[in-house]
Amino acid sequence: MTNGKAITILMLILAFLILLPVSIAETRRIWHMTQPQPQQTTPTAIDPTQDRYKQSPVLAIMWRTPNAGGMTPLGVLKSASKRMQYEQGTPLGNDQNAKALVKVLEAVAILEGREIVTEDGFPIIE
Repeated sequence: MTNGKAITILMLILAFLILLPVSIAETRRIWHMTQPQPQQTTPTAIDPTQDRYKQSPVLAIMWRTPNAGGMTPLGVLKSASKRMQYEQGTPLGNDQNAKALVKVLEAVAILEGREIVTEDGFPIIE
């Protein structure tokens, strides 16, 4: 074997030994990214040390988990409507939020099997 072939083989072996851990790490990273993420089964508590008005307004309601804990879609909509009704009395209240509140109340009525319009076609808001 000549020196040129020996050096070439040595460089290929070194490149393989250097790139093998990198490719294994990349394969593991991709594997973990493609696996389903664990379900959140408990609601996250609000940090009482932070000023509530500086936090962005979010609506955090837990949906049902695979073990049937949490809320049904009807329960989520009822909680959302109560929260939205409360927010209408705060600086967050505006016409756009009021329209959204009406749509949520209509969705609650649909899920409960109640009529959402009168015979004349006017919406029923309870």
